[in-house]
Amino acid sequence: MVINESFKFDYLDDQIKSYQLTYKYNDIMFSLCLLRIYFIFRFLLTISKYKTSRSARVCRLYGEKSDYQFSLVSLFNDEPLKFLSISLILLLIFFALEIRIFEAYIFLCKLLKKSGQ
Repeated sequence: MVINESFKFDYLDDQIKSYQLTYKYNDIMFSLCLLRIYFIFRFLLTISKYKTSRSARVCRLYGEKSDYQFSLVSLFNDEPLKFLSISLILLLIFFALEIRIFEAYIFLCKLLKKSGQ
């Protein structure tokens, strides 16, 4: 479903030229949908061996909370290279798509200004 409404704001570039950028609400909603990567990351933490009932029992024994932060730190201590690789790939995909969405209109405005339209 494409929403035809748009969101406008002014943009100044390095050479102090003013552009009026128009983003479609569809693009903004798509960028918000990319936040689902956070839920995928939390799901991966949930199915790890540090989020089981046994680890919760051991955490209670030592007076610690068995939450997502505990699983995150434990995974990082157990397998740092694998953890950093997965995190890097997920964040790289997320930020690449965000930049592609929001920088495309700036590029198009500059291109149209150069061509005189």
